[in-house]
Amino acid sequence: MNIQPPQPDEVRGLRERHTLKQAEFASLLHSSVRTVQHWEATAGTPEHRKMPLASWELALLKLGEMDLDGEAITPKPKVKRQRNRPAGAKVAKKLAAKLPVVAKAPPSEIERLRALAKAKLD
Repeated sequence: MNIQPPQPDEVRGLRERHTLKQAEFASLLHSSVRTVQHWEATAGTPEHRKMPLASWELALLKLGEMDLDGEAITPKPKVKRQRNRPAGAKVAKKLAAKLPVVAKAPPSEIERLRALAKAKLD
């Protein structure tokens, strides 16, 4: 695999794909936040600096996008969990549907059935 120095949008894309802040990305590569800002600055502007090839390779290796032979690794898709309700809510809803009709009865009916059950046990 022939690795080329990245364009600013590639650097930013790599960082954002792994949900890293500039400070976290800088720490990962043993550089400063300002250096990462220079790498991500639009090409042709006074702030832009090309990212060294060694830093780019290190980022790809550490983030699991390249193996030691320089071959690209297909990233595994991230699975998002539903955040609007607890993980057990779906299971609880299914179980509630399977409960006897008695559990869904009004409280007065439940008390009447309890009294009947108690009478049978006595």
